[in-house]
Amino acid sequence: MNHLHLISSLLIVLAASLSVAAAPRLRQFTTADGLSDNHVMGMAEDPEGYVWISTESGLNRYNGTSFDSFRAGIPGTLSADELNRIVADPVNNCLWIATQRNGLDRLDFDTFKFTHYGEGSGPGDLNNNGVTDIAVDKEGRYVWISMWSGGLDCLDVKSGKITHYNKKTVAAWPSDNLWTVALSPDGLVFIGHVNEGFTVFDPNSRKVRHHQAVAGDSAALPNNTVKAILPDANETVWVGTHGGLALYDVTSARFVTARHDPADPRSLSSNSIHHLGRDAKNNIWVSTEQGGVSVLSNPASFMSSGGKGEFVNYSPNSRDSLPLSSPMIQATLHDRFGNAWIGSYGEGIDLLGHMPEAVGHISQHADSGLSANSVTSVCTAGDTLYVGTDLKGLDVMVEGKRIAHINAGNSPLQ
Repeated sequence: MNHLHLISSLLIVLAASLSVAAAPRLRQFTTADGLSDNHVMGMAEDPEGYVWISTESGLNRYNGTSFDSFRAGIPGTLSADELNRIVADPVNNCLWIATQRNGLDRLDFDTFKFTHYGEGSGPGDLNNNGVTDIAVDKEGRYVWISMWSGGLDCLDVKSGKITHYNKKTVAAWPSDNLWTVALSPDGLVFIGHVNEGFTVFDPNSRKVRHHQAVAGDSAALPNNTVKAILPDANETVWVGTHGGLALYDVTSARFVTARHDPADPRSLSSNSIHHLGRDAKNNIWVSTEQGGVSVLSNPASFMSSGGKGEFVNYSPNSRDSLPLSSPMIQATLHDRFGNAWIGSYGEGIDLLGHMPEAVGHISQHADSGLSANSVTSVCTAGDTLYVGTDLKGLDVMVEGKRIAHINAGNSPLQ
């Protein structure tokens, strides 16, 4: 990691911490702060800790103090400004970018070069340019691409070959109009359709298990418009629909559901769901249309309780002292520093910090503090902070206390 990355990573930590220490706890980022557009479509964190944001008008990277924007129109950059979801791929060290009408882009984090995959009839071409979502397997071998009207494509990253899965190539394939795709650890592909429900697909056997809403059946899918899928532990999958939230048991093929109840402030805030996310404590964050964000804090008991979990709801009229900038939330991201990034459709991003204990001051002290107050460089490794001082050597800090001091007298340091 070079010095620029070290400094930028520290700035991200400091910026997030400061947003917690100062009132209000929620900090908003909009075009006034350098964001290319206030209509956020997706977010991802790269291996260096940078947060990337896709919008209706360009791609952005937050570097800790400001936004770097990437737009179409310049050779070798984005193929289009109107974007959908994005996925950071740590294995291939790149960002996969879904465009609304111009295919799939790949941004290499090392070279900052873009590679484009578009619609065509060749072995490396997409079936359709309307890419809605992306999923990458944990080994970084395959990229699964859902399309608005082209079914599902699978890109072999090494060979560049793309395999098409749709009504023409797979028996019993329900519909080629897809909103989202997600993967299980054992190779199953979960597919959310625009109007035809939820599908579990095994690409090895090419078997399709399809589910649709059934009126009056509480154990069925709540609605046939599925925009969000989040695989969970124990062969269960969270499914966000336009009719409520469901937890699907892969083994039993059964759903447990939760819906908005106007009489219950602790119920799901809205039945129309755009995105599902998970934080470090395994809380499930539900991004909704006109209802803000609903957070389910005890998801492990959701299945056994028959969907009777309680939600904490955040909206512009929040009862929990965290008023969001907009009720229309497209996505959430939980970064490595414990912050929640909440992307809205029209009002930019709200940044919610979760590290009040991280705000502090370390100064010179003979026994446990810095060797000098003049600091020239810093970096982190896990919970350890390394501080380079002016003429006094290197301090190694853990939890605000110096555990080691390295200088020219006790090391080869010069």
